[in-house]
Amino acid sequence: KTVIRALSADVAFIVRQRADDGVADLVAAEGVGVADFRRLESRIAKSSLWRMFELSKPLAIDDVGTDRALDFLAFGTQTRFLVAVPVSVKGKTVGMVAAGFRGGSRVEENRVVRVLGAYASVIAQAMLVERMMDAANRKLAEENLHLKQELRQKYDLSQLIGNSGAMRVALDQVTQIARSNSTVLLRGEHGTGKELIAGAIHYNSLRSKRSFVKLNCSDVPDALIENEIFGSDKK
Repeated sequence: KTVIRALSADVAFIVRQRADDGVADLVAAEGVGVADFRRLESRIAKSSLWRMFELSKPLAIDDVGTDRALDFLAFGTQTRFLVAVPVSVKGKTVGMVAAGFRGGSRVEENRVVRVLGAYASVIAQAMLVERMMDAANRKLAEENLHLKQELRQKYDLSQLIGNSGAMRVALDQVTQIARSNSTVLLRGEHGTGKELIAGAIHYNSLRSKRSFVKLNCSDVPDALIENEIFGSDKK
């Protein structure tokens, strides 16, 4: 809407090129209906404006009706004159911002290019920030996945060493319990591997994607242990 108000345009839209397959992604559009929005997204890659990704410079269509890919705009919105400027990120054209005007409108093309260029700079900054955030999120997701894989490997049942009858019984119990939602109480002297068994139960269960929370009861006052483990009932 701000582009339309700034230029007294009838149609405005922002398009970016998808990185995966090179087709158009219509980010926003104003002055077109739902049907024309869908047509614009599906056809603009076949229009003369798409050369912008090769030329990296502003382009104009004097008569939209002569462009077979965009001629529907001439009938649906009476748009005749269309101007578009590139949106560039790190020297590469990744999208465009365009404004269209009806036939008979008095349009100063150089001014339209300057105004659209200012909007393109703002859009480019937003796209750059979005890319940086996406990259950071992907890195966090990869690190999280790697950490989970390490934890699964650490607590894999094969890591529990022991061949005695009691140990085999314990491993069988861990395998059975991990498949259930039963509450488990592990007892044993200090250093016998209770935490290792607890981790093995968690990371071999259906809850393995959730957090494994450890609580050292010796660090919590007796009066608060029940609240820490079971929560409190607000009355």
